[in-house]
Amino acid sequence: MRDHAGAAESTGVGGTGSRVPAPATVGLGRVREAMLMAAGFTTVVPLMKFTVTGFSMLCFLLVLLFSARLDNRRAGAPLLLAFAGSVAYVISSIVNATPLLAPNVPAFAAYGLYLCGLLVLVSDLDELFALMVGVSVGTIGFYAVLGTALTADGVLAALWKYGFAPAVTLLVLYAIARSPRHRPMAACAALVILAAVSVALNFRSHALICLCAALLVFVDRLRRRPTSLPVKVVTVAVIGAAVAKGLEYAAREGLLGSALTDKVEMQSTQHVPSILVGRTEPPLSISAIIDHPLLGWGYANNISSGVIDHAYQLAVSIGFDASYPFRYIWFLPDGSVSLHSILLGSWAEGGVFAVLLPLWLVWACLTLIRFAHRHPAWTAALTFLGIQGIWDLVFSPWSYNLPVVYAAISVAALFITTGNLDRPVRRTLSAPPLGGRRSRPTRPPSPPAQGGAPSGRIPETGPGERRRRGGRRGDAFPLVGEPDSLARAPGGGRRRRDSVGPPTKHVPRHAAPERTAR
Repeated sequence: MRDHAGAAESTGVGGTGSRVPAPATVGLGRVREAMLMAAGFTTVVPLMKFTVTGFSMLCFLLVLLFSARLDNRRAGAPLLLAFAGSVAYVISSIVNATPLLAPNVPAFAAYGLYLCGLLVLVSDLDELFALMVGVSVGTIGFYAVLGTALTADGVLAALWKYGFAPAVTLLVLYAIARSPRHRPMAACAALVILAAVSVALNFRSHALICLCAALLVFVDRLRRRPTSLPVKVVTVAVIGAAVAKGLEYAAREGLLGSALTDKVEMQSTQHVPSILVGRTEPPLSISAIIDHPLLGWGYANNISSGVIDHAYQLAVSIGFDASYPFRYIWFLPDGSVSLHSILLGSWAEGGVFAVLLPLWLVWACLTLIRFAHRHPAWTAALTFLGIQGIWDLVFSPWSYNLPVVYAAISVAALFITTGNLDRPVRRTLSAPPLGGRRSRPTRPPSPPAQGGAPSGRIPETGPGERRRRGGRRGDAFPLVGEPDSLARAPGGGRRRRDSVGPPTKHVPRHAAPERTAR
């Protein structure tokens, strides 16, 4: 499957304590790469809104056929949280008499299925990103052919904002990582170009995410040593605020087009923190949580008018202008309520137990950002996925193929923190197998005795013999070089494992070996 010339894989980190960086190239066989891409491309077929696709059926079959390859030690925490969230959604739906098949109810179950399928399919980051290429192409195909109500007009700006941008970014970063001479600065330049495209197409949040990811990769490359997570978070916050102010100034000066200028002028009346400019859904989600904190509302459309009135008052109290069109944003054209946040929306709909998995996903995204430097080929992709994942958890609703993306983020975080899967044909050189120990160097022999031979050693008798540590208590050094076919017999002698005769003559352990004529 994999070329042995690149045996030290790009994901060779055995855990959080390992400081050995992985090679900066990707060594994935072309055939396996194509198979994984084809598997990911099955996400192009929608079966039930954004939760169930053709890839769901493939994952279900894989889990049934190869369940023995699923490592429960890795997936235990996220699967347990996904199960708790699904149960919380079902209970909340029953208590509130809302539909059990509401759009967000199966999301956690779909995530759990995708997580199990990915753990069966892939064993390192190379394979994971190859599969994500197929998922990205499937996402682009879905929005290009079918799409949603927001992309039905086929306008490029809408397609880029609601469907294409993250998928195209992953495709570009994968192509750079797979190039024969991978250069981190090429990934930084690509992210800056993609940010410029997003600004031109009125998608400021994606531009901000790309610029922050490029900055983190550039800083790590410039310092030539890893940057701590708090420093990275502060850097992203400061640079993000500066970039947002710069884009706002450029839009007011008319440098970024009339559409963005009009949008900035409408939002200029809001006296709220920059992170909430143009985002009025958090007051609605917080009001719904305050009213039903334990079990939630079951479904966002079930939120009462009294809660909506309280959300309006809360929005005005924190700085939003009273004339802002809240209802136009809170209610979609089909009449459904938009909470526009996976984190807050899960709590508002499913209750307190439904928010546990999104919180764990925040940790997974931070893990990608923190340890991205350990995987030079995937540093830019991991950083981008981590920042984009946190942004979508806080400020975006569930969308098409997003459960697959979060399953991939979870698998990447598990690979980084616990090492690659313990499979004999894919074991890395820079890390021990899962649950194992690194081989310790053989202790040097003792100084030569009077007889001329090292004490405490018996010479090896031929190639292919196993060197093992052992010996009786009190020996100065353990016995090494004992032939694999010999076993210790009662009384101190040695005999062959397949022999049934008496043991051979005992040789004193500290005596010099007899020299025999050849």
